Amino acid sequence: MAQVEFATSNPFPDPQERANIAQSAFREALALSDLADDFHTLTRKDMKLKAAVTLVPTAYGLCKAPRNEQHKQANKAQVSKLLANEGKLFHCEDPVTGRGRFQHQVIAEIIHEVFFSHPSSLGCIYQDHFKTISNELIALVLTSVRHTLKMYETGLKVTAPFRAVIEYKVYDQYLDALSDYDSGSVKSLWRRYRRDIFKQGLAYSGCVEKADNVERVVDVLEPEAMEEELQYMLSKYGDDSGDDEPRHPPRVEGPSSTSRSTPSGEPEDTSAASGEPEDTSDADEVEAGRPSRGH
Repeated sequence: MAQVEFATSNPFPDPQERANIAQSAFREALALSDLADDFHTLTRKDMKLKAAVTLVPTAYGLCKAPRNEQHKQANKAQVSKLLANEGKLFHCEDPVTGRGRFQHQVIAEIIHEVFFSHPSSLGCIYQDHFKTISNELIALVLTSVRHTLKMYETGLKVTAPFRAVIEYKVYDQYLDALSDYDSGSVKSLWRRYRRDIFKQGLAYSGCVEKADNVERVVDVLEPEAMEEELQYMLSKYGDDSGDDEPRHPPRVEGPSSTSRSTPSGEPEDTSAASGEPEDTSDADEVEAGRPSRGH
């Protein structure tokens, strides 16, 4: 995970940034593995990022082990041409015409070899970091390719250490140039190119792309369907008129709540028990028309 962060975000961090990135990335890796934070202490070896540029000589037609002066001179001339005009040609898809800036095939090949060589490679495991190959990673690859070409400037390979104190200045120039491609009319096409590098990398590794979206399990109702749902709920609950109290669907009532059966099967009058006054209006009228017992 630390290698991923360094390669795709900040290839030339200062010591404190390097420590912070590495520790944070390692904690994330531990969490993914369900391991405790103190499972392992990072060492310098863990933090070291290795770059593979062995593909460069073949990609540019250089002789890796010149057998005679003719081979040496051919290497020298080729490197001189590629790095001419401040190195404006070697990264082009066609170094002869200068077309396809920053799109030479070796750029994608190095990314694939380093990050997509097998299904368990970093690019396959941490796809979110590579789904659109970052400008930072491309700038790092360009810096490495240029460094390798310069080792053949004399015609023979002269190994030179890749020193961050020197190379970060070259890297910054490439990154600035690449950032210009993230704006204007070329923006969408530049993104598509970087996506293609990622997809080709998955094919190279034999890995499949992780799905971005969770399976859709429910749809949002269209206005017409929502209106039908409203009418159904109104028929079920009625107009709530702002009433926040929970309502229940209407139910079919059984025998009147004011009477219940007695043991003899006759309904029992429960009006008195319910506390409701008994209606005696009819009884009063009969009483008024009845002669008194004293007469």
